Amino acid sequence: MNEKTVSVAVSSKIKLVRVDLQYTQEEMANMIGISKKTLIQIEKRRQVANWSIVVTFVSLFNDHPIVQHALGEFNPIELIQLITRDEINFENKEVNPNVMYWNHIKEKQGYRLEQNHLNQTYRVVDQNLKLFYRSINYENTKRYFANLMTHNYR
Repeated sequence: MNEKTVSVAVSSKIKLVRVDLQYTQEEMANMIGISKKTLIQIEKRRQVANWSIVVTFVSLFNDHPIVQHALGEFNPIELIQLITRDEINFENKEVNPNVMYWNHIKEKQGYRLEQNHLNQTYRVVDQNLKLFYRSINYENTKRYFANLMTHNYR
């Protein structure tokens, strides 16, 4: 995923989230810092939300299942950070063990290289599901994984 695909995905879910949470268009527009007219254009799919709107919306509603599923993340803010920064190094961050979005690509020495089948990002986790690295770039992730095998950073 990139800014454009995330913007399209989020734009298509704003109305669903608003209706599910029983907010008026006026209330939702005020929450995300846009005019009601802009919100209506986004909800009618005449306009795609810009990146600032997407970041604000995801920040406010990251715990909503519609947002999580649309982005293939239990932590959509992490995806926003990843797209903005290209990669993130972690210090053994625990990940949700019930994550259904990840496919194993490679496993070696207790580490797994995985790809999210919805948002096409990559990550390296260990056998205890501790997160070490995420990237939107497969080559960078593959290189990190190979370095782990060489240096065994555990």
